[in-house]
Amino acid sequence: MYNTQHSSIRQAPYIMENFLGDIRRELKMDLLDEVLVVQRPVVTRSCPKCNHSKAEYHSIQTRSADEGETVFYECTKCRYKSKE
Repeated sequence: MYNTQHSSIRQAPYIMENFLGDIRRELKMDLLDEVLVVQRPVVTRSCPKCNHSKAEYHSIQTRSADEGETVFYECTKCRYKSKE
């Protein structure tokens, strides 16, 4: 006997993928439009891994408000990540 309930469950990911594709076409969205390119500021900072002198940085408040922000650095050459 054929169980249509289980068949629908197996097809659900494909149905959803088609549905999302229809929405993108309707809204004229290109998949490349969804990619966000972020350019971070570059500072002079020696990389502990490759000794390159340039790094991108960004900061985030990771602790309570009365403490300073955590600064994250990423070497522009080897992409090594560190924090301060």
